[in-house]
Amino acid sequence: MPSSEAIRLPKRRRFGHGPHHCLGDQLARIELRTLLTTMLHRFPDLHLTADPEHIPTHQHRVVHGPARLPVDFTP
Repeated sequence: MPSSEAIRLPKRRRFGHGPHHCLGDQLARIELRTLLTTMLHRFPDLHLTADPEHIPTHQHRVVHGPARLPVDFTP
């Protein structure tokens, strides 16, 4: 194993688009789709408790979507 002095890592790690796109991006999308599908099957009465127009969203260039998602269901 090379010494720590011999290993040169880039100073910046980008997870944007192109060759530096995050490797876990697609896995995260699959996991989220699986989670939501499973929840909708197990809790058929799952519904939003807030008006979709008034749900705050993330205002970030990387993260898009609701900041919170208030729901109700019968366990």
